[in-house]
Amino acid sequence: MSLAAAGLPWSFGTIGMAMTTTPAIPEVGAIVRGRVIRFLKHGAFLDIGNGLNGFLHGTQVSWLNKRAKANEILRIGEELDVVVSEVKHSKRQRLFISLTRLPIQENPWESAEEKHPVGSRTKAKVVDFLPFGASVELPTGFRALVHDSEVSWTERKPKALDFLRVGEEIEVVIQLVDTTKRRIHASYRQCIENPWMTFLEKYPIGTATKSRVVLVRDFGVFVMLANGCTGLLHNSSFPEGVSAIGLGESVVVVVLDYDQERQRIAFGLGNGPCVTRAEQSGEPEPPMTRDLKS
Repeated sequence: MSLAAAGLPWSFGTIGMAMTTTPAIPEVGAIVRGRVIRFLKHGAFLDIGNGLNGFLHGTQVSWLNKRAKANEILRIGEELDVVVSEVKHSKRQRLFISLTRLPIQENPWESAEEKHPVGSRTKAKVVDFLPFGASVELPTGFRALVHDSEVSWTERKPKALDFLRVGEEIEVVIQLVDTTKRRIHASYRQCIENPWMTFLEKYPIGTATKSRVVLVRDFGVFVMLANGCTGLLHNSSFPEGVSAIGLGESVVVVVLDYDQERQRIAFGLGNGPCVTRAEQSGEPEPPMTRDLKS
């Protein structure tokens, strides 16, 4: 495999050292033996002999996990073969040597699409959380991103951190495999029931059921049902206005209208106790959820 194919840009600010003598400097592409001597935020410092040190960036340690930190894979004193990917002298005659392990490793991404076709369902383990989702490990060792938007059907602005936990075993559906950028995207919510698709089965028009107020506005309140679906209870339902009901309160509502495509529900105010088919089957109370954001 060529160094270019392995993705070896000089872009990581490698560590340099001043040269007082002229040791034998390895050529680009040479395979050398290195010993891990120090970890930095973005990689590891290796002693490659002849008084020379080189820098191995975290993205160049393994094909499978480009976000991994070097100190999560390597250990101080460990010896390993690496390839010299860049040799450069600064204006102050400091020598910079960049290293990589990728060209001397089998590239699993060449068969990634075959192992994980788009649309396929697979088990996964939650290993970390990112600002925009969760990182999960697939049975083949690949890491996939489950974006925040792919963890819930009903939350408007879901966060993976609120639905998953590190170490949890889940199932996901593969959405994207990009072998060039070495990334896989997966969906968690596609492996769980979409309550919007089965809403009318559980709550036919005219059904009375319990709900909980999750957002208060001048024109009415938004209430959430036990299945997580949220809809509007217009202020015309309240003779005294929306000030008569507060955030978090339980209220009996009646399903007046449902738009599956737009995921909108119109509720009316129910009167007196209600016993619905859902409650008869043991459906739980509407959850105490986070407030919705407008």
